[in-house]
Amino acid sequence: MSPNESFTVSSTLDILNEEKATYTKIDTDQITISANHLTDRKPSASEILYHRLIVEAPLIPVKELPTVDNNNGDTTDSKGSQLSNSSLILPDWVNPELVNEGKKFVRRNFFAIIFAHLVALAFLLCVKPIQALLLRTGAIHDRETSLKKYLLTILRVKRWYESDLLDQSSKAAKDIFSVRKVQRNAAKNFHVYVPPPTYQLKLNDDEDKLLTALREDLKSVEADPKNKPKIYTTVNPDVPLSQYDLAIIQFAFFGFVALFPKVFGIHETRKKHAKGMEGFVHIWALLGSLLGLEDSYNLCIPYHYCEQTNEKIFQEVFLFSFCMCDNKAVRLWKAMTAGSSRYFFFFRTKSLLCFMEKNVARVASSKNLHTLMNWWEKFCYFAYVFTLRWVIRCSLTRLLLNFSSRLVFSWSNWVLIKYAKKDARYDSFIDLRVKNDDVYVIPDGLKVYS
Repeated sequence: MSPNESFTVSSTLDILNEEKATYTKIDTDQITISANHLTDRKPSASEILYHRLIVEAPLIPVKELPTVDNNNGDTTDSKGSQLSNSSLILPDWVNPELVNEGKKFVRRNFFAIIFAHLVALAFLLCVKPIQALLLRTGAIHDRETSLKKYLLTILRVKRWYESDLLDQSSKAAKDIFSVRKVQRNAAKNFHVYVPPPTYQLKLNDDEDKLLTALREDLKSVEADPKNKPKIYTTVNPDVPLSQYDLAIIQFAFFGFVALFPKVFGIHETRKKHAKGMEGFVHIWALLGSLLGLEDSYNLCIPYHYCEQTNEKIFQEVFLFSFCMCDNKAVRLWKAMTAGSSRYFFFFRTKSLLCFMEKNVARVASSKNLHTLMNWWEKFCYFAYVFTLRWVIRCSLTRLLLNFSSRLVFSWSNWVLIKYAKKDARYDSFIDLRVKNDDVYVIPDGLKVYS
């Protein structure tokens, strides 16, 4: 078979789940895989899953929220039915024991996991379809709004970790239900991406130097946009808020923790906590399902979870997008850190980007970015590394960091409530609408508006 030919796999693969010694069948009808990457052998399960994620998932919308018909109590998709928290249906594969193990894992490593989420969000701002969704929001670009948006996202995830995900009346269920309604409104009001005015995307001298330094440092990473699938580079996806978008958001929250545990300060051994990481991944399998991700594209369910797939998604999607960063990404990064750094003094744009380059992307050299950093930004970067590599290893200091982090976010919640009283627009984020498409926007966490 020539390198340019392709072949079709139309059989059903039996994939052995080694840990439980069970077989799970994955239908692979009409999956075309390029022969440039494979030989005459049958594709592995991870290759099939990745192919589905890149080729099929961008064309499939997020599942509509099931609704409850008041007349007979049946769960339906009828437009005339009333939405309620009980519409959230737990998947049959959910394992309560693993969910509890995952919660214990989060409690033991709260500081490290939240820091990993912040870094993952920064990477996520480079992914073109996600970036385009965020640029559609139309929220005004200022420090206070940025603070509210990102704190609300992290506080929501924190609530999911601490609430009972298996209870339909819990705070987590109400939060997830709200996010599902936002997804429905976003898809309904979707419009083609219209860039902000040129003068608003134009970088100042400092930002232009930052972008140039990043591009120079990232040249050592192979990232050729030629022959890449459309979904890697488009700002106008065929389907608004697709299964691909949700799977990439899911990966951002679990994948960085799973791939780089020691980088983010998670040093516990599997011998001592055998099911900690497995439980954390299972939590995101459940959250993905509740948020509308189909099992076919859920990266965390037991018969799909694969380190090879995770590594490939990081390399092909996140690292590639980071290397292709542009002025919009710089603006979004600045917006992300602008509000937060006002209250969290160690959270600096260049410090965060340096950590992303050296510790996560592992570029050969970051000297161009390093020369742009002032003494405080360099101190912040080395504080990240020293804390995650050494300080957090001690049980006592880890407990102190976890407690301090929870205390900070409790205070942050008070800050959000304080601002919400001043600004009635944030009393109900579902009803927020934007009248002017020309204002520059800031990212909105897991929420998207038109």
